[in-house]
Amino acid sequence: GRRNLRSSAPIAVVGALVLVLTGCGGGNTNDAESPSVDVATSVTSPVVRVVSAVEFAAVVDEPDVTVIDVRTPEEFAISRLEDAELFDIASPDFIEMISTLNTSGRYAVYCRSGNRSAVATAAMRDLGFTDVVELGGGILEWESAGYATVSG
Repeated sequence: GRRNLRSSAPIAVVGALVLVLTGCGGGNTNDAESPSVDVATSVTSPVVRVVSAVEFAAVVDEPDVTVIDVRTPEEFAISRLEDAELFDIASPDFIEMISTLNTSGRYAVYCRSGNRSAVATAAMRDLGFTDVVELGGGILEWESAGYATVSG
């Protein structure tokens, strides 16, 4: 019994991730334009840490951290973290854009609810980034925890 549960657990986790990630494309239904991500290895990545709004706030206050918003330009204009840079994951050239960043830099990544940032941070890991923090629950969690956003 135990052996079968253990061997099927990674399959269940990957299946759940696939279900979550397929529903977060931000309106982009053309899979050919979505970044290619190896979901199976993103489950246990030591490179990407998913943190709470409180932990994320501490990270974004540190020097030399680049804050990355992976939502659409429309969402970015409505509400975003101060000093965030836009890297729209729905853009066909997302991988090309994110590849221009220094892979040894420090990055804090968020989206609306955490789904698109999970895809983005997995892509960053696959590109060789070494220090990435992801906001669990996205900007919705950030705002519900009482942290400020800017618009425009």
